[in-house]
Amino acid sequence: APIGQLPMRMPAPNGPSGVALLDGMMQGNGDVVWAALRQLALPVFSYGLVLSAVFARVTRMSISQTLASGQVLYARACGLTPWRIFCSVLVTTRTAILTCVAVVTGAIIGGGAILQKIYKMDGAAEFGVDSI
Repeated sequence: APIGQLPMRMPAPNGPSGVALLDGMMQGNGDVVWAALRQLALPVFSYGLVLSAVFARVTRMSISQTLASGQVLYARACGLTPWRIFCSVLVTTRTAILTCVAVVTGAIIGGGAILQKIYKMDGAAEFGVDSI
């Protein structure tokens, strides 16, 4: 498993936050910032890949159902521009998308704790799991 926030040979910056990326940015140390970003790439990608599929599915389903509704047919018949119709569709579907975000929040916290353990990164989710 990765060692943590920085590669093994790079010394950790001394800073108040304890997060290598933030401390490197506060000190203006570009090498530390770049190394910390490279270490964060895989956890962020693996976490975002799973959740993006859920949000994409809900968004696509909601938008396709709304585009097939009589409301959009009436808007097209009235001569609204495609951009105005699309904005109206987004307003109509935002409830389903926000509901999905609220439901997935528990999975985000639990998944964050697992990823923080796998990639040996200290964080709030790991603190919650250790407290339990």
